[in-house]
Amino acid sequence: MTDPNYEDDKKHKRYNDMLFFVADSDNGIPLRCPCGGQIVIHVYSSYEDDKKHKRYNDMLFFVADSDNGIPLRCPCGGQIVIHVCKAGTNIGKKYFVYKHFENDGSHRKKEWDEAIEEETKKLTRKVDDHELKIRSLYSIEDHLSRLEEDGKKNAEEIEDLKYFLKNHYPNEFY
Repeated sequence: MTDPNYEDDKKHKRYNDMLFFVADSDNGIPLRCPCGGQIVIHVYSSYEDDKKHKRYNDMLFFVADSDNGIPLRCPCGGQIVIHVCKAGTNIGKKYFVYKHFENDGSHRKKEWDEAIEEETKKLTRKVDDHELKIRSLYSIEDHLSRLEEDGKKNAEEIEDLKYFLKNHYPNEFY
């Protein structure tokens, strides 16, 4: 008969190992799956697989893009158009929608007002950043003009020193 504490220790060790694998998978390349299984690295060699991955990555970009501001494309990759609602309680309301919109969860429909507000906030942040850069350029320009003035003064002082040395020490080689 096995010791009950031994079984508890084994369960506790498995649980701690699982926690380690979860933490490990959050910090770079995981050594093991959180369940304790091996991680297998697949090398995709076919052109079709590469195209699928590119389409998937493009879809992820379009999902992220359509969540903030004016969407460029639908998550499915399709064209976004402005649609004006002509029925129901939202008559006259504008939406950014996929050209062939179906309410199946894989296409995007976003209110025009919300998208314009988000885009305005995004552009305001960009303008503020550019304003800060321009202001720093003004201070750099001012600093540069002071350096140029100092350079001219130094050049004049060097010429005065050369003149002084030639007059006081005429036989020295300069």
